[in-house]
Amino acid sequence: APGPNDWLTANPEHPQSFDDFVRQNAARPDAERHTIYLLPLNDWCQTTPDLDTLSRFTAAWFDLPVRVLPATKIAAEDFRPRIHPGTMRVQLHTVPLLDWLEGQLPDDGFCVLAITTTDLYPSDDWSFVLGQASDRRVGVYSLARFDPAFFGESPSPGHEQQLRDRSFRLLAHEASHIFGLLHCVHYECVMNGAN
Repeated sequence: APGPNDWLTANPEHPQSFDDFVRQNAARPDAERHTIYLLPLNDWCQTTPDLDTLSRFTAAWFDLPVRVLPATKIAAEDFRPRIHPGTMRVQLHTVPLLDWLEGQLPDDGFCVLAITTTDLYPSDDWSFVLGQASDRRVGVYSLARFDPAFFGESPSPGHEQQLRDRSFRLLAHEASHIFGLLHCVHYECVMNGAN
């Protein structure tokens, strides 16, 4: 059973059956749109997992070609920035980011996933979100909260391995939403909701 701080306590969700998954008729890769694109945003830095590692993981997880687009500079003011009252750090709103990403999807792209180290929020009444995806074949995720420096802390031993593993899970989670998977209600599934 979910604990008091678990996703399902605050966000009751029903299991998605295989028949539900098939019935929803979500986007699927095809002969024309078969590549997953990763788009690092301008704040990408060397302390995060390298793009080659993320690309190889994504290709293995989804068994599709993956390409990394050149880092793209974005202006924070275009994405409803706000200052988080607890961290005092800038956050970008995911809704205009997802809208903008639709125009970044190459013709052969099944989807494009933006990767950032800027914190994100999905609506005014949410404190933050780790990532968000859309059935429009776009998604964005942030590694900001995986970095101890974000909270003014020093990295502990094994931090790089933990950051890489969390990045893999977050990328798999958000991209799987694009493929039509909803949140899972089973313990330890990569599709569990989390915040």
